[in-house]
Amino acid sequence: PDLILIVDEISGLPGEHLVEQFWHLGSIEDRNRIVTEEEAKVVQAWRSEAFGARNAAVALSISKKCILPTTFGTAIHLGRERPCLSIQHEEGCVEFLVSLNQNIQKFRCEFPMTGSSRA
Repeated sequence: PDLILIVDEISGLPGEHLVEQFWHLGSIEDRNRIVTEEEAKVVQAWRSEAFGARNAAVALSISKKCILPTTFGTAIHLGRERPCLSIQHEEGCVEFLVSLNQNIQKFRCEFPMTGSSRA
């Protein structure tokens, strides 16, 4: 219950594309709660708390040049103890390795060529 695992699958036209993903943070301290498989950079962003309002905020930005389809694997840790997280990406599959208090769990999400994803 302290961990959210997210896999985003992006598809599109053939050829190489620049694909970007942004995670808007409540504060810069929340940076340590998000683990991504690609390097994440802290960037300046905007947040609107009400219609017509625009306030400066921070976000994580992940980008990669790749052939589509592609996936982004992300884990968000909500608990007090931060687990050791590893995200591995293979074609059509994202695997999360989670280690906490010498307990290791593996979660694998596969994307078939057609149809819906399965975890």
